[in-house]
Amino acid sequence: MEKNRVVCLITLVSDNIDSYMFHTPNIHWTILQAQAMGIPLLSWPTKGQKEEELQDLKAAIADAKMRYGIEGVVTGAIESVYQAARVQRICGIWTCGASIPYGRSTRWIIYNCCYHLDLKS
Repeated sequence: MEKNRVVCLITLVSDNIDSYMFHTPNIHWTILQAQAMGIPLLSWPTKGQKEEELQDLKAAIADAKMRYGIEGVVTGAIESVYQAARVQRICGIWTCGASIPYGRSTRWIIYNCCYHLDLKS
């Protein structure tokens, strides 16, 4: 079994609440996730304009690669083939891997857990 180490979190903070690429509700809480994990957070602004926001993602990944030597990206895209394809393409540009462990095939597990825990999105 291959083991990887998470060295940083990357959060793109979109000005557009209807961003095609990035989650916006409660995004400010990612700092607590990074603190709990004991790793740095790279918080990157984006205007959230369709396709243009990908340039911000490229820049954030390039910065993480330079500062922390990342070799891959793990994304939480659950429903979106649009998001997954773009993350994979950008990672290909930076010769780093892209992993989408919670993709469409596992979304029912996540939804079921949220339902049973009475979590609201």
